[in-house]
Amino acid sequence: MVSSYEQRNPLRKHAKLGEAATIRLIYSFCAGVSVDAAAKAAGISSKTVRGQYIALRGLLTQPAFNRWHGLKRALLDVADPEVEALIKTAFLDVLADCYFNAGCYRNYQLGNRKARLCRSCSVPGKFASPESAGAAIAVIDEVRSFYARLGIRGENQADPLRLFRARLIHTAAITTARAHSRQLANGLPDPSDMGDLAVGSLVDRLLVAAISDETGSSA
Repeated sequence: MVSSYEQRNPLRKHAKLGEAATIRLIYSFCAGVSVDAAAKAAGISSKTVRGQYIALRGLLTQPAFNRWHGLKRALLDVADPEVEALIKTAFLDVLADCYFNAGCYRNYQLGNRKARLCRSCSVPGKFASPESAGAAIAVIDEVRSFYARLGIRGENQADPLRLFRARLIHTAAITTARAHSRQLANGLPDPSDMGDLAVGSLVDRLLVAAISDETGSSA
């Protein structure tokens, strides 16, 4: 007998995804597992996983998840709290412009430019010191690397600023959860670790939020 929970997908209405596959997928999302690996683990297509990952990412903006991507986030070890605040809340339009300048970053990767910053980069002008600007660029590069590992590239998003913000929150939350979790022998975070910032707690919180989002009730 199929439970009422299994009959619906907590992440997307009308999708055919059962309870076990949903929980595996949410764990994969919280553990930062690539789309292809998560699809194999859940027994569904990579296209479906990609869509579900993006749906889960949208839930991370709820206040319940602030502790994973707020002051305790482990995206970068930025010593200066003022710089941390700037990177997190200000100048996101400038950071987004740099993030989506794929040609500039590709030139650097290919060795066509020795310096990470190009001459026309607007990021340094927003920070008080080269070190602060460097920290901001490191955040941008970490978000880019995280999404490359996930296997999520182009997205149909008319607003680059909102997309960058979503990706920044996503990267920070997952990096924080992994940093505060026990590791299994295979290198993945232990899903049974229910510490305050651990992956197990993030899975539990996301499952509640996903069900509430589908039913229209508050988490």
